[in-house]
Amino acid sequence: MAPTVRDVLDDAEFSRTRPELAAGVSGLDNIVRWAYTNERYDVASFLSGGELLIIEGRALLAHMNDDEIVEYVDTLVDAGVSGVAIELVQGIREVPAAMVRQADARGLPVIGMRVRRPFVDLCQSINTAIVRGRFLYRAQLDILSNDLHRRLSKTKDADAFALVLSSVFGENVTIFDAGCRSVAVAGKERSDAGMGMVDGPTLVFDVRSRGVPLAGVEMTQRTQIFESGVRDMVAKILQQELPHIMHVDAKAAVAARLMHGPNRSYAVRSEVTETSALLRALGVDGCSVFFPFAMVMRSPATSLVHVSRLIGLSENNGVRVPVCMLEGGRVVGLLADCDPGSDGEFSLRCHDWLRGISGREDVWTLAGKVATDARSLLNSIGLLRTALDMQTPVYGYASDCIDTVLPWFAAGVSTAESCAMLTGLMLSGGLSDDDVLLETLAVYFDVMGNKTEACSRLGIRRQTLYNRLDKVAHMTGVAREDGGTWSLMLFAAKLARTMNMPNPHRGMDGVSNRDADVRND
Repeated sequence: MAPTVRDVLDDAEFSRTRPELAAGVSGLDNIVRWAYTNERYDVASFLSGGELLIIEGRALLAHMNDDEIVEYVDTLVDAGVSGVAIELVQGIREVPAAMVRQADARGLPVIGMRVRRPFVDLCQSINTAIVRGRFLYRAQLDILSNDLHRRLSKTKDADAFALVLSSVFGENVTIFDAGCRSVAVAGKERSDAGMGMVDGPTLVFDVRSRGVPLAGVEMTQRTQIFESGVRDMVAKILQQELPHIMHVDAKAAVAARLMHGPNRSYAVRSEVTETSALLRALGVDGCSVFFPFAMVMRSPATSLVHVSRLIGLSENNGVRVPVCMLEGGRVVGLLADCDPGSDGEFSLRCHDWLRGISGREDVWTLAGKVATDARSLLNSIGLLRTALDMQTPVYGYASDCIDTVLPWFAAGVSTAESCAMLTGLMLSGGLSDDDVLLETLAVYFDVMGNKTEACSRLGIRRQTLYNRLDKVAHMTGVAREDGGTWSLMLFAAKLARTMNMPNPHRGMDGVSNRDADVRND
């Protein structure tokens, strides 16, 4: 294991300097990758992170004012320096107060050295110990890896697999299949639910077979926090050995392909056709509205109960759950309804269910955008994936991936692609092919929802406007009460009309929406 600043303080040669910690006690466990000496003010530009910087101080700090010292500390922290050791023998006898304050605030250990020792000897001693430790660690890791490979290769089922992992590491282990079911538990301590987890940090591994989610493996860290090298080694071995005793079923492969989303930022014709076939394979081709979602968990063992709760709520309300797939520490899924009720009601219900689940501090839910056809569903899944990658989980909170639409739109590599991304997502259910409705929404956007002004510009009666807006809600599954999504849809319609794009995907893949979309009804 790599040494920390705390370990360096005990180095035989370094301890001869009578080191005293002057600031940054919170950073004592910073990993030291190398010991290095340089007296330049701009030394940060020569560093790559993890260094213990050793300086004499007199030629540098004595000529800095407080503002320059603060900036110096900030540049070191931003460069990833693990700590600073300053010789306090001649000229500079105490660490400057400004440095102490800023180092404490930024968690940078600052060590004062009261006895002069050659810096070359200090660096040689520390760096030799680091190299020696790496060799020993690598040898130990190889021994552990070989032993784990040998023992796991002899297991015949998930129970035996979990037992080997638990005995090797002395931790509780739970194995889940891709369908979010616990298939094996091993360990000394088990929760009341029998899931094998206890309070505290855990590790969750996402195991796949040919790119398809196969299993999730969760291990406690009661006795030790696994270093990155151990984590990487375990992840690699699990990927190699677990597929021999667990297998991906056909439905999981279909679900994984569907929930992968489009290969680009928007769905093209071939992907739309494939999505319709995948929905048929999952038995929900007769459904008229879909809602993708995701849940990110601190610990699947303690949080998968929320998935069961969501499934129960859905099925009790006549909603199907064709996809609910575990990907390590998160679940991605799809809700489908063949009889969604009033326009937009299904989306509002799904949002309410996810908000109800996210009340605990161990799970973060992410709601996708409702979709009413294969193209908009595929684009919505793509947005969900983008939101998962862009947003940091906020446990105990429910988020809406619609909030990611504008950053996603702005990040398009070209104007045409950005337009395809946004309009393909928001103008679903054939809306992009209906010039009358597009014009109505564009005008409605211009007048900021003023119905009297919209009727005047369109030359229609108020009831006609209501009928058109109701038709839009029915086609897209978006309720007017859903202000954020409805507003973005108006903007997408305005964009399509402004860009002279009655068919926003024409030119992106050589076909129009009408040609490409395969209806689910």
